[in-house]
Amino acid sequence: MSNALREMPALASLYLKAVRKKNNKNSSLETPLPALEVTLDNQRINLKHLQRYCGLCGFPQGKDLPPTYLQILSFPLQMHLLTNPKMPYAVMGLVHLENRVDVLAPLVFEDGIVNFRVFIGEQRLTSAGLVFEVIAEATDSKGECVWRASAGLLHRCKTGIEKPERKDIKPLGTNKRQWNLAGNIGRRYGTLSKDMNPIHLFGVTARLFGFKRHIAHGLYINAKATASMTGMVPPAPYSISTEFKRPLFIPAKPILYQGNEQHDLKLELWSQDHKNLHMAVRIHPITA
Repeated sequence: MSNALREMPALASLYLKAVRKKNNKNSSLETPLPALEVTLDNQRINLKHLQRYCGLCGFPQGKDLPPTYLQILSFPLQMHLLTNPKMPYAVMGLVHLENRVDVLAPLVFEDGIVNFRVFIGEQRLTSAGLVFEVIAEATDSKGECVWRASAGLLHRCKTGIEKPERKDIKPLGTNKRQWNLAGNIGRRYGTLSKDMNPIHLFGVTARLFGFKRHIAHGLYINAKATASMTGMVPPAPYSISTEFKRPLFIPAKPILYQGNEQHDLKLELWSQDHKNLHMAVRIHPITA
């Protein structure tokens, strides 16, 4: 069921819905999620906002949009679906487990106009719970789909699936650089992306949701890592496949490792003491 919007939803009311939304106890894990979809045409790209995003994440400012930028522009549309009464799961308990961005053509929007389509994708059961996709697509003024992103969200619950054995892993390669993330990066990125989830803002607000300190946005560290590969990313079409492993508490000085595997770029973000892998990224060409 598709819903065509005339303007971007107001996030203030969506956050209020998100806080109030509870799990539907009558919902079965075997029941397919509702086929929800929302569209929004003629969304104008704000150049000042784009410049602030590039500056915060480290992307150069050029004619092409950063590959991760459209995902934050479509964030209110994603929240619009997640807070829909037909969705059976509480929004505040969802975990962003994985992410994939497909750049299908050069992201050059000469007229500054982008059209969005956001919908609920596939779902699967894991040992940690049910994972489902929220997919966003962007088309240009000619109607060509040039970009797609899929966020894999985890609803924690018992599934009866055995937890896989944890493997002992080490950082890839020796090509590394250290980041210095300030304690306010969650508030800075949250203000820019409009993702003001309390777990990213302050220690006291994060503790309300079971975290010992506030944590960095997954999409921020993903964008920052991708930006560090500028000039090395393959031409479109290509994908950025990301797995979020462990929360990154801030402030922090994590270490980004880079490696190569045939035509793929591989990135890993480790804690300063190398005890925790926070994120693994693979940037690779899309082949037919």
